[in-house]
Amino acid sequence: MSAGGQWAQFIGAEKSGRSASLMELGPQHVNVIVRRGQDYTGKSATREANVLAFDDLASAKCSTDTALHDINELLAWGVLLKASGGGRSTAYQLNVQGRLASAPA
Repeated sequence: MSAGGQWAQFIGAEKSGRSASLMELGPQHVNVIVRRGQDYTGKSATREANVLAFDDLASAKCSTDTALHDINELLAWGVLLKASGGGRSTAYQLNVQGRLASAPA
């Protein structure tokens, strides 16, 4: 589900006073949802496991080596496929149960 779909679930849960379990493909999507949620509620998000503030966690970055390792692992598992083309950047497609969907940039 895209960040937009998760956002709708979040707002629905927030308006009805319920909780929601959301899952995103990657951390960049999670960042979008959490930032939107913080803006919408005016509250600061924290991670329940260790009570770290989202803004503190969001400033942490992963190395290029770590990112490349993760992408190569997803390629090996068949979750991502390199899209045809070339140039300066590499595009990937998400392999969803044998169907291909373009992965967000």
